Amino acid sequence: EEGFLSAEARALFGQSLLASGQDLSVTIEAVEQQIADLGYFIQHMTSYSDSVRERALVAEALVQQMEEAALTPLSAGTTRCHHCGCDSLDPLRCDACSQSLTGGVASETARGIVSVRSMHGGTRINDDERHSLVHTRHFSE
Repeated sequence: EEGFLSAEARALFGQSLLASGQDLSVTIEAVEQQIADLGYFIQHMTSYSDSVRERALVAEALVQQMEEAALTPLSAGTTRCHHCGCDSLDPLRCDACSQSLTGGVASETARGIVSVRSMHGGTRINDDERHSLVHTRHFSE
């Protein structure tokens, strides 16, 4: 059995061991075992580095997506009118047919939207009782 060391390397190593008085067969086996262990370690480190590299590429792609999303302006969002089928930019009334898009009275809907925006700091509410009612309605939905 040849092992990891070439014949020339074994001969040189053997000569140095004989000169020092050590047992040649035991020492060569120990060195070959260390080389095998190092080969096993290198193999696993290579596969681990490949795995880390793949994770880094995935992370880079995610960061790039987040950066692009942060640079993209938010669209106003459209609402589909169930009366005429067009897309309206106004959340309350259809741009084309002027029908209510909420199914309720437009003024009541507008008041509700202003109230919710007010609760989150969009506008100021002077009436504390109405403000409390908005909180109650908001959390019950």
